[in-house]
Amino acid sequence: MAACVVPPVILLVYDFETTGLSTKTAEITQLTIMTVDEMNNRSYSAYFVPEAEISYMAAQITGLAVEIDEYGQQHLTKQGMRVPAVPPAVGMLEFVLFIEKVVAAAANDAMVLLVAHNGRRFDERFLVRYMQRFNIHTHPIWTR
Repeated sequence: MAACVVPPVILLVYDFETTGLSTKTAEITQLTIMTVDEMNNRSYSAYFVPEAEISYMAAQITGLAVEIDEYGQQHLTKQGMRVPAVPPAVGMLEFVLFIEKVVAAAANDAMVLLVAHNGRRFDERFLVRYMQRFNIHTHPIWTR
C-alpha cells in the first residue's frame, strides 16, 4: 500500500463582529484573523467605527458601542473603554494583505485554508461585500 503524503496545512481563522445580523445592511465593527499552524501564530485585528447603529443584541454579544465625545466625534468602545479604530477601507486592505503575506510565505506544497464559523452564511458575505465596496482585488497567489 502506498504511503499517503499530507501537505502542511495553515489555517487562517477569521471572524467579523457586526452591527447586526443582516449581511446586506449591517456593518463590520471588528475583524480578526489568525493563523493556526505548526510554525507560529500570527494575527491581525482592527476595529471600525460604524455609520449604522449597533443593534442591542450585537452590543450585548460584543460589548461594542459608539460614543460621542464633547467635540461631537464618534469613538468605538468595548465594555466602556475606547478602542483604536481605523477606516474600514484601511482595515480591509490590511486584512487582505495579511492573508497574502501568509500565503506568499507558505511552502509551495502547503495548503492555506480560510476558515470562519458560520462563514458561508455570514462572514464570507461581509468579506465579499467589503472587498467590492473598497475595490480590493486578490492577488493571483490566492489560487495557486
